Amino acid sequence: MHGNSRTELSGHNIIKMLPFMEELYDKESKKERFPGLLDSMTVKTSKSHLRNFEQIVFIDTPGLADGGLRYKFDVEGVYEWFAKHVDLVCVFLDPVGQALCQKTNALISRLVTQQCDVKFFMTKGDMFRSDQDLAKCMCQITQTLSASIPPMHGFEMPLIYLPSEASLYVRDRPLPVNQ
Repeated sequence: MHGNSRTELSGHNIIKMLPFMEELYDKESKKERFPGLLDSMTVKTSKSHLRNFEQIVFIDTPGLADGGLRYKFDVEGVYEWFAKHVDLVCVFLDPVGQALCQKTNALISRLVTQQCDVKFFMTKGDMFRSDQDLAKCMCQITQTLSASIPPMHGFEMPLIYLPSEASLYVRDRPLPVNQ
C-alpha cells in the first residue's frame, strides 16, 4: 500500500484506507464478517512511487498447516474472500514446512474453481545441495498439486530465495530452465 511515509495501520483504520475491505465490517450491526480478523490484521504503507507501486496492495497471510493449529479467525474463508477481490493470488510453497498440507491443497482447489489467477512459487531455493534434490522436491510438489488443479500446459513454479552468504551454491549455478 502507498503512503507519504512508512506507517503501520491496524483494526478499523485498515477499512478506512482500503475501501474494498468495507464489507468486512457491518457498521449497522457492528459485527465483523470474519470475527477476529481485524484484530489480527496489520497494514504497512510504503512511500515508493516507482512503477505504479501506489496501485499495488500486497496481502501477506499466515501459512496453512494441518493438525491442531488454531487461527483467530476463519482463515480459509478469509483467503477465499480476498481472492475474489484481488487480481492475482501468489501461492508460496515452502519445501521445508507443510507446503503440501491438506488445507493448502483444498484451498488451492477452491481458488482454481473460482477461476482466480493463481501463480505458484517455491521458496527457500537456496537450501538445496544439488540439482537432483531440487528436481525431486519440485516433482513432488507438482505431483501433489496435480490433484488440486486441472492439467495446465506450461505449468511454472519459479524458485525464489533471499540471497545471503549461505546461499553461495545457488548464486554460482544457473537456475533451471524457465525459472
